[in-house]
Order: sequence, then structure tokens, then C-alpha cells
Amino acid sequence: MVFEVTQSLTITTNGFQTSIKTKFEVEFLVLEKSGERRIYGIRKAKVATIPISDNNYLQIAEELEWQTYPIEIETDLNGNFIKMLNHKKWLKNLEQVTQSVIEQFDNSENVKEIRSKYLQTAKNEEDFIQSKFKEPYWNLLFFNPPIDHENNPDIGTKLNWDIKSVGNIECFGRTKIKNPTSRDIIIHFESQQ
Repeated sequence: MVFEVTQSLTITTNGFQTSIKTKFEVEFLVLEKSGERRIYGIRKAKVATIPISDNNYLQIAEELEWQTYPIEIETDLNGNFIKMLNHKKWLKNLEQVTQSVIEQFDNSENVKEIRSKYLQTAKNEEDFIQSKFKEPYWNLLFFNPPIDHENNPDIGTKLNWDIKSVGNIECFGRTKIKNPTSRDIIIHFESQQ
């Protein structure tokens, strides 16, 4: 499966806002199906960045994010996330490929510090996965809600959504299939929160 995602990031520094809008594709590949588990590879490919930001911090953060892919994960049969695979091997590769980010920004001490903090989070698998689930598209990749039927009472579908300025919010609502006869199905989640 390939998902097209548009993401916007805004940083306010000393009252001035800088934004960067990125369009990318997330590829979700089945690598192995066995028993009760599934192994997936997740790849991320940039389509466009609009505009190219003058803010080096945004550019560095975006570059480091690209370098975290590909990632291999394990889920249960229902698609619920279990764990990341080969974390130590992945981390060693991440340390090597992010070196190019430092070189790209002329061996800046500031960039070295940002990379160091980024790698510190990546070293702890649990912290790294928690940071990934703060990204909206990761929430959606593993959002496997039960479908509410019109004649049944609300079964209370729950989605944990991380809103950067507020934190983690539990949203309760109903999930419906918008176009059940179509080849490409649209699942619609509605919440009042």
C-alpha cells in the first residue's frame, strides 16, 4: 500500500513564524506473513517541499526524519503495532547516514548538537517509537477501528491523537465506511473532541 501524505510544520521563534510544507509517500510493504504475526517494511519518499525554508532547523529536522527510513516493524493479524525489528542494526545505519546531514551543513556545531539529540531519542527503541506515533500518519497507519453500524449503539471507537501544542488527546467517535461499493474504500472517523 502507498499513502500520499501532506504535512505542514510551523516553528515560532521570537514572534516570527517559519513554515515548511512537505508532500511525501509512505510505502507499507508486507515482508512476511506467518502465524499470528505480520512483518512490514515502511519506506518514505519525498514528493515535494513547499517552500524551501530559510530556517536551517526545519531543514535539519526534515533531513534527519528522512534518514530514519526504511523501518521494519511487526504487527498482529489485526494490524496492531507490536514492535520495531532489528533496532540495533537500524540504529547503526542511522548513525552512518545522518553523518551526511552534518556535512551538508558544513560541519556546523549546531547541526552536530541537533543530530546528537536526535540520535539520543533513536537509541531507545521505545522512545523512538513513541516519537513516531506523534506523527499523524503513524496514528493513521495503525488505526484499525471497528466499524460502527447505523442500527447498533455507538461502540466507542477511540483514536489517540497527538496535537503538538496540547499533547495526546483521546478522541472517541464513530467509524463509518463512506463508499462500501468502491474499489478504494474511504473510512471516515468522526469525533466531537
